[in-house]
Amino acid sequence: MVSKAAASIVLLTLIVGVAGRTALDSLIAQIAGPAAIAYWAQISGLVELTGAIASAGLAPGLTVLIARISNPARQAAILRDALVLSIVFSILTATVVGCFLWFVASRPMNSLVFAPHIVAFALASGVVVAAPVLVMQAWQAKGQGLRTFALTLASLTLSLLIAGQTIVLPSSWQSLGQLPFSLLLVNMLMAVPVLLWYLLPRRGDRRAVHSHLNAGQTRSDLMAYLPTGLSIGLLGPLALILAREQLGRAAGWETAATVQAIWRSAEWAAALLSGMLSLYCLPRFARAAAGPHPAQALRQELKRTLCWLWLPAGVALLSIQALGPNGLAGLFSLSILPAPMVLATFLLAEWIRMASWVLLQVLFATSAQWAIAIGELFSLPLFAFLLWLHGAGMTLQDASVAYLLSYVAYLGFNLLWVWPRLGNGRDQSKFI
Repeated sequence: MVSKAAASIVLLTLIVGVAGRTALDSLIAQIAGPAAIAYWAQISGLVELTGAIASAGLAPGLTVLIARISNPARQAAILRDALVLSIVFSILTATVVGCFLWFVASRPMNSLVFAPHIVAFALASGVVVAAPVLVMQAWQAKGQGLRTFALTLASLTLSLLIAGQTIVLPSSWQSLGQLPFSLLLVNMLMAVPVLLWYLLPRRGDRRAVHSHLNAGQTRSDLMAYLPTGLSIGLLGPLALILAREQLGRAAGWETAATVQAIWRSAEWAAALLSGMLSLYCLPRFARAAAGPHPAQALRQELKRTLCWLWLPAGVALLSIQALGPNGLAGLFSLSILPAPMVLATFLLAEWIRMASWVLLQVLFATSAQWAIAIGELFSLPLFAFLLWLHGAGMTLQDASVAYLLSYVAYLGFNLLWVWPRLGNGRDQSKFI
């Protein structure tokens, strides 16, 4: 019963998050026009890129480490160390990104020009934006899902309230109205208090003494997830940008828009499954890997996840296929319709991609960080590479086949590494 309640809370949190972001996009479009959505997406991309290493690498590592232990003092120390490392890596990333943007500032990159002060504030926001992510992962690992739901709801409510209100700002801070700055301010208002609350020891808190116990080992364990953060957090988004560029140049931007619409249509299923895996399943996988019979426990968790998450996600993708190309065209105003077989190929690749994510949780739980980092090369980076090999004259069918091949390779790689970990009679020391 507790497990079902916890799963329900996580699912509700994810639904509220996705619905809230959709409502926010709609509100932004009504207030500042459709172009503002693209502008905000670009600015949000800077924020996410700055905190990508922490969100993609440290967050799963934090979940695994906290789920394996029950000592509150050690859990608090691990979270504190993760927050410190998050700030360090995010500052380094912000510095690199900022220098790159400054270097190319004189060159036309796209039709949406970044205002320098908005870029600076976005990078500053990105430095602390991973803090709530890490704290929510720690809450989930400790079974405190209601806190995650409350923080998610508070953040979205504040974003909607600020986006819907007229806030008086100096004209020098205005860009497409007040929205970019004010929404970035929401990130800061939510992240900074959470960061300070868990980072700074409070007077009389005995956990401050424990935070230094085995700190070197804790930071070493967290640092082991750095390759994962670099691979998933940075390489994946950059490969996606390159893939879109290849599609736009070789097949036209109308074709790229059609592919983006297919991805967007599958996002609800993908986002819900990814969130459930991260917030609910990964702590369970981590505890299974640290138990007395890890292989058997991992097999049970894997079967349960495939049955209750992956199969329903396939049903959701089938509903998109039933909607058909004409349905997509109506939703996204497409000028190029995908053939039914092309749509089916993309959606099949999405389902295989989700299966790869399920196996990925086993790799995270068994501390196979380098396997995760290398395996990421067989997903979006391989897709971008296949598009580059094809070159000019690319069609939607060519792109769909390349996408399917990429994720078949990704699933095969993950399965190759997961299979030995599901064998009988393995000792947990081989995993941890």
